[in-house]
Amino acid sequence: MATQPKKFSIRLNAFLFNKKSSNFQMFLGEAGRGVKSYDLQPGFGIEGKIYVQEKEAGRPKWADQLDLMHGKNIPGLDTKSASAVVFIKTKNRVVAFVFGYGRYLLDDGTYVLDFGIKTALNTLDNTTLRSVDLYSMEQEPMQKRNQAVRNSNINAFGIDVSRDILKAVTGEARTGIEWETIHGGGPQYSFTAKIQGFNELKAIAEELSSFYDLSIYKTDFEWVDNIQRVQSDALRATLDGLLIGDLQKGAPAELQLTLPEIGEWDKISGFSYTHGKTNVKSSISALDYFSINPSKGHTIEKLKSNRVFCYDINGFETNFSVYSCIYYERLYKKKIYVLFSNSWFCIDIDFLDSINEALRTIPVSSLKFPDVIRYSVPVTPTNKAGISLENEGDYNLRVSKTSGYHLLDKKLIKPRVGASSIELCDLLSNKGEFIHAKHRKGGSSGISHLFAQGRIAAELLLSDQEFREGARAELKGRSKDLVPLQKFDASKAEIVFLVLGDASIDVKNNLPFFSKVNLWITYLSLTQRNFEVSIAGADLSSAIIPAPVVSTKKTATKGKKTSP
Repeated sequence: MATQPKKFSIRLNAFLFNKKSSNFQMFLGEAGRGVKSYDLQPGFGIEGKIYVQEKEAGRPKWADQLDLMHGKNIPGLDTKSASAVVFIKTKNRVVAFVFGYGRYLLDDGTYVLDFGIKTALNTLDNTTLRSVDLYSMEQEPMQKRNQAVRNSNINAFGIDVSRDILKAVTGEARTGIEWETIHGGGPQYSFTAKIQGFNELKAIAEELSSFYDLSIYKTDFEWVDNIQRVQSDALRATLDGLLIGDLQKGAPAELQLTLPEIGEWDKISGFSYTHGKTNVKSSISALDYFSINPSKGHTIEKLKSNRVFCYDINGFETNFSVYSCIYYERLYKKKIYVLFSNSWFCIDIDFLDSINEALRTIPVSSLKFPDVIRYSVPVTPTNKAGISLENEGDYNLRVSKTSGYHLLDKKLIKPRVGASSIELCDLLSNKGEFIHAKHRKGGSSGISHLFAQGRIAAELLLSDQEFREGARAELKGRSKDLVPLQKFDASKAEIVFLVLGDASIDVKNNLPFFSKVNLWITYLSLTQRNFEVSIAGADLSSAIIPAPVVSTKKTATKGKKTSP
């Protein structure tokens, strides 16, 4: 009797394609052109194909630096990278298993974008989680990775379901699934399987496809649907059209570029873009990209074909479509849509209603603020309206003079603990109203930063005597009594958030969605500490006046002339 071959472990990284096709090359992107193809063994009974790309050996950039330190070339520093993809046709779909850098050979417009995360949630035991990746909509959109030292429940990761979007999870399989160390994020699902032969890959591919179709995740992870991926092709096309329309008017300030996955920043050396590949910058930036590729010439096809090139310290290059790197928030038919990580997401209407209902409890300040001045300026390609708004610094200075507020704008105070100095507020009244101002035109991140700054400064007033000392030093004479040295009474203070460019009656409704979430969280945090909290607006002036003339006259320097 023949003995059964022993099982062995293999780590698999899978992608799913909804199209059922034997033309596997259609799933390869630009980086997959010119790859070598190989057939699977006929005895496997699997309809599929292997594609391999091998790069020539080369030296990493840092090798040259070591050569200079040593004085001559150091041998043994050549590196070689290889990429491979195995496509397998299933009953209804195609599954790809990638090896090495194989994922970068795939066309990111063809695979199922939520296959990895959804399949992971359907196959994981939620008490065995070891890491969680989040996209958190705080004062700035942030990608986070939280890791536990042992298997933990999802509740141990401190997720805020009001503003955290689950991007990836790692843990162990639920009972009945024999796979190990499951990780799922975005389109990629990774796991370890024990097999007796590679002829089992067809059955594994069929299982992956069926696991994706389940809704088991709703038992423990129902909250992930607060922000739902848009599945309708027609709606995605409409939203893409709105994005292009916005770009034709000039790149919106709130549009940002960010890596679609958590980057290993200790290994990243820089970024460049299509039509400027040799111009490498240390950080990824929408401003840098659009300076090379003007926004008015864009189409969705161009956003998807243009690349963000990411270079590591070894000289290896990966790239992502510009489209997959965009973060953008858009209102459409009274719903909020957010584009990031290659997908449009819709804020659940019940979730949106609950946030709007909560904001009704936040009072509008009784303080009245003057309008923001509008200036007429020369028409330019980037300012076709010929209108400029009074900046925050000028507005704060003007209001402090006309209303008797203490001007604290740009007066930074170093706390005893904390990474950086912070303003106490922009304006302070003699009644203890701490006013923080920010232009609405700065978009979601700017407004959310306003709320975060107000919350942090208020908390420091309560907890940090050195911060209070610094505040008192900025306040002259009797006004120092507004910030007692020994103990601060929060019940006698009001934190006022002033949004420039919006009337008070509309200010809460007009906030970007994630700014609404951050306002609500800030309000809860500060009122629990006995602060009064309110929000106010300063509308735009109805009249448009000529911009003040800025003197360009140079003052003469004293003393002896120097040669140019």
